[in-house]
Amino acid sequence: MGCNLHVIGKDLDMITLLSAIKMKPYKTKIKGEPRAIKKPKGQIMTYSVVSFLASDANFDEFEKQKEDVIAFILINKEDLIAIKNNSEVEYFNFDFGITNKMKGYQSNYFESEFISLLATYGIGLELTMYLEGEE
Repeated sequence: MGCNLHVIGKDLDMITLLSAIKMKPYKTKIKGEPRAIKKPKGQIMTYSVVSFLASDANFDEFEKQKEDVIAFILINKEDLIAIKNNSEVEYFNFDFGITNKMKGYQSNYFESEFISLLATYGIGLELTMYLEGEE
């Protein structure tokens, strides 16, 4: 999946957060739950995570992901401010899923205007690279 907005906190009260915003999450993980559903006796979540789909563009559509994220921000300004102002939020970032072509080098550029827009809302950037063909 393209780009997700993750909101993370050790003491994040997900019910309170989600009741204060209009955005609907596509995935949640609550502190104390098993990290993996298929391994209920495995690692336990030490923090809570709420994830929102910001772009469903493919891993090889990096520019489209950025365009979608800009639109997502403009549509959800008030919610992003509410998340930024929530003292229980420790990490707040867009995670871009991109193709890692592993041919020589790879460069992915973020324009200064894009970074400034994210900084306005206190949102960080993350690149998660997937080997080509492993979507």
